[in-house]
Amino acid sequence: MSARKKMQDKFNRLVQSDRTITQYEIEFTMLSRYASNLIPNAEEKYHRFLSGLRDTIRKSLIPFGIEDYATLVERARKIESDLQSTHRRKDFQKRKNEDRSKSTKSFQSGRPNWKKPKSKTSESSTPVICNKCGRAHKGECLSGTNTYF
Repeated sequence: MSARKKMQDKFNRLVQSDRTITQYEIEFTMLSRYASNLIPNAEEKYHRFLSGLRDTIRKSLIPFGIEDYATLVERARKIESDLQSTHRRKDFQKRKNEDRSKSTKSFQSGRPNWKKPKSKTSESSTPVICNKCGRAHKGECLSGTNTYF
């Protein structure tokens, strides 16, 4: 009897938290076997399941006015899938914007973030400090031309 009581208490405290809808449904179904007196009919089962869902999913389901448990679970899975897709898209866009921002900062500083290849000019000519950019280089100064080699 005490094991049954523990399972009923666990059922009473059951919420989705970080579980997927499928994981939550499996645990809900398993624990509901021990709490048949708490969910005497399909309507109460539906309400218990709905009240344990994460807010973002529950709030999306309420406007549908679903009253069938199986339909509720299936719609919850679809909403969860859509939320995950949206989250992945936002993460991808965020990473893309961060990469673009890093690239832009690199060019704005005048120093690209890659190494310049070694010049194949003769070793006898020595670099001279340029009056235009203040750096030591050989040949014509390309500063301000947005040209990098």
